[in-house]
Amino acid sequence: MKTDDILISYLKELSAEDIGKGFALFADHMNEIVTENKQRKQYFINVPGESGNGNYIVTFRVLTNDVDDNCECKAYEKYAECKHTVAAALHILIKEFSYHPEALEELIVEDDDDIDELAEWIDINYMEEEPNFIHGKNLPKNNAGKKETVKVIKLDVAATANTEWKKFEMKGGISQNELQNLCGYYWTDTYDAFKLALINFDEKALHWKFYYKENKNLKYSPEIKYDAHETYYYRCTCNHRSRYPMCKHVRTAFDTLGYKNDTNYFLQFKDWTDAKNKLLQPYGLTIADEESKAFKFTISYFGELQMQAP
Repeated sequence: MKTDDILISYLKELSAEDIGKGFALFADHMNEIVTENKQRKQYFINVPGESGNGNYIVTFRVLTNDVDDNCECKAYEKYAECKHTVAAALHILIKEFSYHPEALEELIVEDDDDIDELAEWIDINYMEEEPNFIHGKNLPKNNAGKKETVKVIKLDVAATANTEWKKFEMKGGISQNELQNLCGYYWTDTYDAFKLALINFDEKALHWKFYYKENKNLKYSPEIKYDAHETYYYRCTCNHRSRYPMCKHVRTAFDTLGYKNDTNYFLQFKDWTDAKNKLLQPYGLTIADEESKAFKFTISYFGELQMQAP
């Protein structure tokens, strides 16, 4: 067997949990995973810890039909497998053998419903860095020499897609409790996040478009808009039927933006003109005055505008 086939067979034998964690680790730290040394069919891969604190050396010795592996982490010591070995194997297959992440997903996870389509968003993000793959679909090179920020995806959605915008109002940052009231106390989990990808952000219009791949046959497009004040709009192409207005796809989109940033993520786009002028009023100034540039404005943990005078 060829080395890449052996590595793929090796990955198929690992637990679904470690495969899922390994894909996530690879997506978060793909540019930090490096091949320290290679001797014939023996690899020494440096893989960062998930928290970013500390690295682990993963060793692979590719045999005739198997892989002799090892990792320095405690999980491997206890269970003889771990997410670091998965991430290291993905690194070899993609960097050395030019496999496309989506092709690896199909080859490795097969029909496991628990992690079906796990690497969809990894696919989108990874192709920003490496557009040319041998195995799987390619993206055209950016002629301007710049990285592509999004991948345009043609969605295969049902004819009954819901295009009506819903809305809610919120003065401060978006909290979990407020989202819970809108979606019927649905809690998003890690696998929801894996299925979601941001495919376009129009900063001028404050309009976010996402791609959510439930499985091979169900694909949705949740969207979020913000009026730069206190009103949020959302919709999704799913056929959501519930007494709660927000579907899990939109909820996952809000959670993902909040998780990757913070609960005050949207407030950075808010029009604070009136609030700043109110704080500057005791000084006889407005934000139109040159002197106002010496004042420092920040957003508190509770989503309130604060000002520090020079």
